[in-house]
Amino acid sequence: MNQARNAFLHPFAKPTKDNFIKLVRGKGALVWDDKGNELVDGMASLWYCAVGHGRKEIADAVAKQIETLEAYSTFDPFTSDPVEQLATRLVSLCPMSNARVFFCGSGSEAVDSAMKLARLAHVQAGQPERTVIISRMRGYHGTNYGGTSAQGLPLNKVGYGPLVADVEQVASDDLEALSVIMTQRGKQSGCDSRRASAGSGRCLSSIG
Repeated sequence: MNQARNAFLHPFAKPTKDNFIKLVRGKGALVWDDKGNELVDGMASLWYCAVGHGRKEIADAVAKQIETLEAYSTFDPFTSDPVEQLATRLVSLCPMSNARVFFCGSGSEAVDSAMKLARLAHVQAGQPERTVIISRMRGYHGTNYGGTSAQGLPLNKVGYGPLVADVEQVASDDLEALSVIMTQRGKQSGCDSRRASAGSGRCLSSIG
């Protein structure tokens, strides 16, 4: 007889595991489990809650927006005030001139989108041969196909068959190796994917 299993399949966990720490609330940098244990959230959940937990002003702002319009696609021809305002705010903080913002739903989606946009930009610039993605070992770039292909964690890439082509990797602490690969394949390089900080990624591309 099959034993009942938890309906929720946890990411990065053995499918047979059934004992997890159940969190029930949070406040600031602290979270509590269902046994009353207080834990310091040093990872900001999974690097996406740096503002802290239980922020009433954020909850109130979110509730107000949900009452007005919870969300809507911004595919052509639609837009909305919140998305336009946030994009303007981010551009004002960006050190690049003439920056524009492309929103994504996760870090994994952001990395994949950056890789695609980098390659597309080179196609539009008349350099379709620039498809090579250069990344460093130990870098984590998400769980989508592009990020899985570019990340430098070999065990995370096992079992999925062929991944995205034209990805070159160098040791994370070897600038000479990076210099060599840029010399060898720089003219075919479309994107340099690096870890900007723990748990995040960015894709740098130069046109020309």
